[in-house]
Amino acid sequence: MCATVNDIRKSFIGLRVEKKLRHREIADFLELTEAELIDAHVGVSKLDVVRSSPNVAKAIRLRKSWPEIIKLIEGLGQVMALTRNQWAVHEKIGQYDQVSLQGDIGLVTGHGIDLRLFYRQWEFAYIFEEGKQSTLQKSIQFFDEFGQAVHKIFLLPESQHAHLDLMAQQLADSNQEPGILIHERRELTISTEEKLKDIDPALHQEVFTFFSTEAMALWEKGFLDMDVTEQNPEVRLTEKALDQIEVMKLEKDKQFTLKQIIK
Repeated sequence: MCATVNDIRKSFIGLRVEKKLRHREIADFLELTEAELIDAHVGVSKLDVVRSSPNVAKAIRLRKSWPEIIKLIEGLGQVMALTRNQWAVHEKIGQYDQVSLQGDIGLVTGHGIDLRLFYRQWEFAYIFEEGKQSTLQKSIQFFDEFGQAVHKIFLLPESQHAHLDLMAQQLADSNQEPGILIHERRELTISTEEKLKDIDPALHQEVFTFFSTEAMALWEKGFLDMDVTEQNPEVRLTEKALDQIEVMKLEKDKQFTLKQIIK
């Protein structure tokens, strides 16, 4: 693992230029989260980007004002929206129009881009610029508390680049020193054997039957991982169980059960 911010920056340049790795691949190679990789470039000035290697990058950490950020993105015009995980990549070119808020869920229902944004899972945001040959690739990137990318917006040649500079001035966090606290994903496990069995065997059996039925349903849908051949299996949450979009597709009673398991 890289020991210092400068080590991370140097490694980033080498792995991007020589190995042609993506940000996520570089982060994995350096044993970092992608958010930590991007955050390591906070504090790099625009002068560094211009005068140094054409592959030097800079990041501006933004305030955690998610609805405000998404609303201001309207002014960028045509952009590319990107959402990626280890199984799929979704890219869409269009405009962020008709931005609204319902509770803590952001809605974008404009021309070419239709999104539901679950802000409760968002933790970090950056304006990121990366030199690529004679041009700068500009983007806005969002991450969750575990350092995993949740959404990215890339400017296109026809985008309103001057508006991004205004956004940086308006939304920049007061702390522009590199370094963030990343939460570790907990190894969430539960056991069906509780003290309830000794206190009230009948109630324990009722709870056990209910749990078994609900757990099997969630297992079949891919939200739980367990060995169903065991009498008292250890139950683990899958990545799908931590994906708010997938959870929202469940029936209300299954959502409630899953929330109780997570607690």
